[in-house]
Amino acid sequence: MGGKKIGLDVGSYSLKICADFRNELIEIPCTAATDRLTGKLLSYGAESQRMSGRAPATVELKRFIENGAANDFGLTARVLADVFDKLLGQRVLRPDVVACVGVGATELEKKMLADVLQASGAARVYTIVSPVAASIGYFGPTPTPRGRAVLDVGAGAADFAVVTMNGVATRKAVPAAGAAMTKLLTDYLAAERNVVIGEAETERLKKELACVYPREPELAYVAGGKKLTGEALSFELTSTEVSKALRPCFEQIMQLVVSVLDETEPELVGDIRRSGILLTGGCAEIPGLDRYLRTGIGVSVTVPDKPALCAVKGIKKILRGLKKFEQNGTISS
Repeated sequence: MGGKKIGLDVGSYSLKICADFRNELIEIPCTAATDRLTGKLLSYGAESQRMSGRAPATVELKRFIENGAANDFGLTARVLADVFDKLLGQRVLRPDVVACVGVGATELEKKMLADVLQASGAARVYTIVSPVAASIGYFGPTPTPRGRAVLDVGAGAADFAVVTMNGVATRKAVPAAGAAMTKLLTDYLAAERNVVIGEAETERLKKELACVYPREPELAYVAGGKKLTGEALSFELTSTEVSKALRPCFEQIMQLVVSVLDETEPELVGDIRRSGILLTGGCAEIPGLDRYLRTGIGVSVTVPDKPALCAVKGIKKILRGLKKFEQNGTISS
């Protein structure tokens, strides 16, 4: 294990990347642009994402990773090979790679991810489940039998897990995260305002106005088209309306946490009542979500700095002691 080591947090909409030989973390949107006729990879990441809704007919935009899994083996391998080349420069030795996967990932999905990474240039591939990585990222390794609770609200799902001894005791997930919120907001505008807007515009509104409790007079300017006629129009949208539209997702997340705690051993629940819940993922930054959960459950909720990077920060710590984490079963190959 003397070669270079790379870590990946494989999310629904983006890859978070770290390495043992550089300090900064890298985030790449999981969108790639290819030539429709030749299949040639034209671009990926932020460059391709900017083309959404504006690409010419000769260019195909595709998410090469979705819901934490590769949905196009060849395209994913080409993108990752380019990422590794840019990270490593002239390669002599193939890097070891630690990849973070969802708790619900099947053995087949893990094997496919490992095959993709090896096709991209990895020597050995190790996997770790995301709540364990996030727990290590914030608390550090927890080899003793002590309960930690991690609620990850990312793009694809809200995933709540109780971690102990660097493993998962109980866990459930519901589709009540970023993608579901985007759809709720889109449906709300279509039903209440008779307006259709693009995905990029909906994402912008969600980032600017999403909240659990209304934050009036905060508002945003919206440009769209009438649902039936396509006539261009513009209007103002308030945080009160967005809060109302997203309410079903917040309620599902609350029910998820209650359900998992009900199924968790009392000793672990006692640990969680003392240490609280770690709230991670991009949606963790929605104003009021931590207070909503804390009020409803009666347990403290912590939102770390840059919650979407919590898991990849945990992987970064693992890269520094890869052999130790392999021996104690935190990662598996």
